[in-house]
Amino acid sequence: MREIGDLSLSHLSAGIQQGRITPTEAVEGYLSRIARLDETLNSFLTLTPDLAQRAARESEGRMRSGRPLGPLDGVPVAIKDLLDLEGIPTTNGMEFLRNRVASSDAEVTRRLKAAGAVLLGKLNMHEGALGASNDNPHFGKCHNPWKPGHSPGGSSGGSGSAVAAGLCAGALGTDNMGSIRIPAAFCGLAGLKPSNGLVSTRGMMPLSRSTGCIGPLARGVEGVAMMMAVLAGYDPDCVDSRQAPIVLDFTLPADFPLRGMKMGVLEGGNGEEPAIRNAFEQALQVLEALGAELRPVGIGDQENYRRQCLLIIEAEGAVANEEYLADPELPLGGDVRPLLEYGQRMPAGKLVKALQTRDTLSRRLEEVFREVAVLLSPTTPVASFSFEQGAPDNLAVHMAPANLCGLPALSLPMGFDGEGMPLGLQIQAPPFQDPLVLRVGKAYEQATDWHERRPGESGAG
Repeated sequence: MREIGDLSLSHLSAGIQQGRITPTEAVEGYLSRIARLDETLNSFLTLTPDLAQRAARESEGRMRSGRPLGPLDGVPVAIKDLLDLEGIPTTNGMEFLRNRVASSDAEVTRRLKAAGAVLLGKLNMHEGALGASNDNPHFGKCHNPWKPGHSPGGSSGGSGSAVAAGLCAGALGTDNMGSIRIPAAFCGLAGLKPSNGLVSTRGMMPLSRSTGCIGPLARGVEGVAMMMAVLAGYDPDCVDSRQAPIVLDFTLPADFPLRGMKMGVLEGGNGEEPAIRNAFEQALQVLEALGAELRPVGIGDQENYRRQCLLIIEAEGAVANEEYLADPELPLGGDVRPLLEYGQRMPAGKLVKALQTRDTLSRRLEEVFREVAVLLSPTTPVASFSFEQGAPDNLAVHMAPANLCGLPALSLPMGFDGEGMPLGLQIQAPPFQDPLVLRVGKAYEQATDWHERRPGESGAG
């Protein structure tokens, strides 16, 4: 029998709801596993065992009285350390914010608590959410549980590492240009970058308002959907929140038919490793066998979109971090300060051109989605890299369009490379079609077993 940390969020939730596992047992199981494994992984920056144990006891009381708050009641989760948790420091991965104690909960934290979820703590991240390796100069590297010494991805690396290692059932990350989807791909998880504005960002330390969002990572699409059912919804007190034009139902049917569904396959080589390309071709074969109708789709120069998205992030990030940049003595990491300082001095014309590129891409995607329901691509062009190698420049090449244009984008496992490292499949859809990408992802997941593998048992090679 697998221990608590080996269960997916959906299976743990079912065990708690059915009385086979108590929330206290779940918390103790995760805390024991953290004590055993996280000295190597360094996925948590702050643990909150007292908060978690108290919440678990309260959940057990609701279970005994037959009044659970929902599927997340009693389920232990964790959040990236740029989201506020009342009474706990929010560092944003920055040393000089180590003692910045949150006076209230972020809206997403409040929603998790209101659903009965148990908060285990705050997770490691790339400094300032501006990077993909999670090689944090202040709090230390966060390692990939599939291969320590390799990156879990970033900037939400702690979220990916902790869920993959079974240190929590699910986690929240943030995504400005792949920072949820890269860790999902590198760590063998499902991770959703929601439609821009669907999940409130109130109580999140900002980087880029127009590209950034908060979303969940879990082992399996079902767990992501369960978290989204709690997280999604208009927040009138959040300036970036948007009212969905339709009612979104995150229930995943047991059988979601793909027969006859038109799916676009993004054209153009983007430097994918052979293992990525081979796994992607096999994933397409699975979808075709399920009845999907695949057709090639071009959206233009994806590398250019990556560069333009980065320009917007740098400019908006410079504004968000203006106070810190004004003090040259503050210890901003070597890969963060130069990017933000460039954002400060960027010529206005360059930013205008980036915004124009976003508008052009949005119009092109509107045309594409009149022809196909979803877009398919590899999540990343490479598998997890060693810290010595560092992140390749083209890492986010498939991910920038979703951030620029507000699309929902799901990454889920599609195989392993020859070294046993996970590889990710990305599914994108029009804005506020988040349930659709999850349902397509679930149908693919049911036809494969990649999501069932755990570190040390990839079966690759």
